Amino acid sequence: MNTYQVNKRLFLLCAIMCAAACTASAQDTITRLRPIDVSGTLRSIEPGKLAIVDAQGKTYACKIQEADAKFVSLAGLKFGVKLPPEVKVTGQRALDSLKPGVLLQCTAEVNRLGNSKGVVTTLKLLDDGAVEPGIKLQGKPASRREHTSAEVTGRLAKVRRDRVTLDVGKSEISRSGQITLRVGSEMALVSSKNHQRAAAGDQVVAATLIPFSNGEYVVRSLEILLGSEQAIDSAETAMLRKYQNLSDESTTPRDERSKHFLLHTDISPRSSAILLERLERMLELVSRYFGRPPDRLIECYVVADLKKWPPDAIDPAGVAKIASGEGVTLSRSLGKQRRSVVYSSKKHGIVQHEAVHAYCFQTFGSTGPTWFAEGVAEMGNYWKQGELAVNINPVAIDLIQNGQPEPLLKIVAPGQVTGDSWKAYCWRWALCNMLANNPNYSGRFKELGIAMMSGKPVSFETAYGAVAKEISFEYLQFVKHVENGYRSDLAAWQWGRKFSPVGSTRPRRVKIRAAAGWQASGVSVESGGQYRIETKGTWTIGPGTTVTPDGAAGGRGQLQGVVMNDWKLSKPFELGTEATFTAPIDGNLYLRCRDAWNELGDNDGEIQASVRRAK
Repeated sequence: MNTYQVNKRLFLLCAIMCAAACTASAQDTITRLRPIDVSGTLRSIEPGKLAIVDAQGKTYACKIQEADAKFVSLAGLKFGVKLPPEVKVTGQRALDSLKPGVLLQCTAEVNRLGNSKGVVTTLKLLDDGAVEPGIKLQGKPASRREHTSAEVTGRLAKVRRDRVTLDVGKSEISRSGQITLRVGSEMALVSSKNHQRAAAGDQVVAATLIPFSNGEYVVRSLEILLGSEQAIDSAETAMLRKYQNLSDESTTPRDERSKHFLLHTDISPRSSAILLERLERMLELVSRYFGRPPDRLIECYVVADLKKWPPDAIDPAGVAKIASGEGVTLSRSLGKQRRSVVYSSKKHGIVQHEAVHAYCFQTFGSTGPTWFAEGVAEMGNYWKQGELAVNINPVAIDLIQNGQPEPLLKIVAPGQVTGDSWKAYCWRWALCNMLANNPNYSGRFKELGIAMMSGKPVSFETAYGAVAKEISFEYLQFVKHVENGYRSDLAAWQWGRKFSPVGSTRPRRVKIRAAAGWQASGVSVESGGQYRIETKGTWTIGPGTTVTPDGAAGGRGQLQGVVMNDWKLSKPFELGTEATFTAPIDGNLYLRCRDAWNELGDNDGEIQASVRRAK
């Protein structure tokens, strides 16, 4: 071996030793710190990364080991660390939000010809690879046309209204490889160990993070509650944490009590504790609204599995509703003694809806006509302390926005029955929510409701007949613009303002608020007429964003105009700090700060506008 070879080997050995020393040094300088527990909202999620915002607004940018990864890489480490997370994702997802190809499972009535009948009440979203697609009959039908219960597992092909088509693979039962099922819910239940089932905005019930000395966090455990029947606020998150030590396993039938509720149930201890707290909070808000505290206990049967209950334990009418995944309130009175009993499936929203019926009957003697009874019960289901904004199931929002509006007179028509359809409930909720929160009608709405529930000879027509056109117009505006976050109190129209023509020398001055919908200018315009508008001042369109009436990028915050004639609106037109515009039709001019209708609540300030006829 010559000197060159020796020096070369020594050089390589030194290089390897130096690299090892550097790696060891890097590993020595990055240490694992004490775990921390956080909860809050999932801000973002992507492969190997997620961000959590806690109740104080602090953001934790975290790394998470994916199922197919051997480790999590950290800055300064050559290979990273092994920290496979413990993940629990539960809740619901709207069927039309699921990507084609996801694995779904349900129990359905099918025959050997591949046809189904009846309604599927529960669809489960499974993790990939959990089960193979296919149809497994639970019984042996006497003929090929006879239907029997089957476990159906398939990949989502399409969703169309109340029907779902699944790819189940070709077999003797499904020769086409597909089966179409009618579903009674537009949501799929999720219970997964895959954190990728979650999305930004979902609630992080609990998370344990491992901090490292280089400032990075790695997820050790994660529990996420997906968006379900209603948006979950920070109070809901706190409640979930409050009862996280209780069991999630269902039990044999037992009794649970709170101040105003007696619960006969077999749902899990955690679920029943959360339900009772929600019921008490809801009852406080509803009784405060009507000005009558509950004077007796409300009894509820809340059932997860009917097979666990003795044959005669539940009223047959209650059994029928529970079996279909629904609920009913059975009421009777003997003189002044009134008693209502709620029978419901385990869904909290259904129990809360029925509990409103029970409160109204026991307090006032009836629940009023169907449109009012069901509309108010849906409101009670979604009511939150101090919350004026709409906050309901996005599926209901989608129906209201995209469906053909139910005519007002049809909604309040006599002779309707409860339990007709969830769509009818949505339209009743829309009318009641608008009437209860719009200051033009809210005072009469409460008085009307109490009178109808107390059996007095009043009706929608007697209360609102004089303003029927105004209500019809505002109802249609509500269903056109409503989204979660929409506030009827801010979007209310100003009916009392007088309008008249304006000349070219003496402008009409009016103040326009940023946190409001269309506001009366007091100016009537002529089609084709030229008008000049000039403004002074600024307003804010969200925290820290102050703009002139010219608005921000994209037009948000810009002054807009619209003309109303015979209860119809022209197409809105842009104005800005100053502009000359041509009136599109004869009518009355209204102005507003351009912003999304569900984002008016965080606006502030006002500008002064001067309107005159252009020379």
